[in-house]
Amino acid sequence: MSWESVASNPNKGTRIAVIGGNLQDSLLPGILEAGFKSLGVSFEIVPLQVEAIQFPECMAHLRACGFRGAAIASPHKAQAARLAEQYFQNRFAMGVANAVSFEDRGVFGQNTECPAIVSLTRHLELGNAMVMGAGSGARSVVAALLDAGWKVRLWNRNGMRARMMQNTMTRFGKIDIIAHPEPTGCTLIVNATPLGARAGEKLPVDWMRAPRLTTAMDLVYRRVPTEMLRDAKVRGFATIDGRALVVEKVALSIEWWMETPVDRATMLKAAGLMV
Repeated sequence: MSWESVASNPNKGTRIAVIGGNLQDSLLPGILEAGFKSLGVSFEIVPLQVEAIQFPECMAHLRACGFRGAAIASPHKAQAARLAEQYFQNRFAMGVANAVSFEDRGVFGQNTECPAIVSLTRHLELGNAMVMGAGSGARSVVAALLDAGWKVRLWNRNGMRARMMQNTMTRFGKIDIIAHPEPTGCTLIVNATPLGARAGEKLPVDWMRAPRLTTAMDLVYRRVPTEMLRDAKVRGFATIDGRALVVEKVALSIEWWMETPVDRATMLKAAGLMV
């Protein structure tokens, strides 16, 4: 469906759009549907592939059509943050919005990725974390971990981008730039790069230097575990699948829109993480 063909329809109940550049392999629509079904309310999830140049006009159109909000996928998170007139949780307002709410007072932005990362890592003992990447996903990871009390080491293939990120995120805490993805002393290893989206893609992690009680987390997700998570698991390390992060950030978005708790179990099943 094209966004231009979306029309007002009050009989559809709560309407949520999923907006991305390429939603072909996205789990967002299915997980959103599972979450709303668990609430027992009338709803409609509308996936829309939108070009970047059309994004502002699309958002205005959806608001005029009575949508409650939208889940924002790449590459539109930065643009969604710029369009938001207010931010729901200011301490994580880093120019990234993966959810928006259309309200009478205006368009509100929200970054539910940060609290989702905090939630999924809350059971781990605080220590050193190695984060790989320097894009919007890495910013969310670094902000969440520093906020929770972790010490962060950052690696990116483009060292200049890593240093730019280090400079722009000083308000969250100290970030050490490392020249190689070498995890000595790091009990949490996070992939926030695009590597792993395709079968066979591997990160240059020196697993032999990882401590015994290490957890590997991959923001990349497929319908099966990524090579990074497989490599970690075969070495006996705990893992956090990117699908679990999608479930948690979507659940937090639904709870923001609907102001009621949502059942994670049905959403984990939709993501293929529970039988």
